[in-house]
Amino acid sequence: MVKFHYERPSLNRKNELISFLDEFVKYKSAINGSGGMDKIYAGYTFEDALDICLKKKIKNMLKVLTNVQAY
Repeated sequence: MVKFHYERPSLNRKNELISFLDEFVKYKSAINGSGGMDKIYAGYTFEDALDICLKKKIKNMLKVLTNVQAY
């Protein structure tokens, strides 16, 4: 069984992430759940796509936290 784990995208594994996404493009598969990192195929630099991705994650986390009721 193959195990997957969540990993926050970073510059440390830039080449691996691009290779991973390139495989989806090569086989014409939909890229789902990339957190927006597939923006590199729409002309964004890797660094810009990473910045957008990380800001979106923070915004979504804040939205969830503000909806939690305190007792």
